[in-house]
Amino acid sequence: MKHEQRFLWLDLIRGFSALVVCSGHLRSVTLVDFPDIEGQINVFQKAFYFVTGLGHQAVMIFVTTQAANAKRKVSKGFLF
Repeated sequence: MKHEQRFLWLDLIRGFSALVVCSGHLRSVTLVDFPDIEGQINVFQKAFYFVTGLGHQAVMIFVTTQAANAKRKVSKGFLF
């Protein structure tokens, strides 16, 4: 794998984790919580609530990849 290709994967992971956090925030504003759902719950609803409930983990992944990106920029001499 090329040197820059590796950082592309970090950027993609960081972007995906940002989307998971954003979707979790949107879900909490627009939809009811999972325990408050009445009636039958299908597999797609369970999967949706599971993925959008991973916000805390996605924030940790985002912060870690952001720190790796900042370390790379500082080591190359680019401060900002």
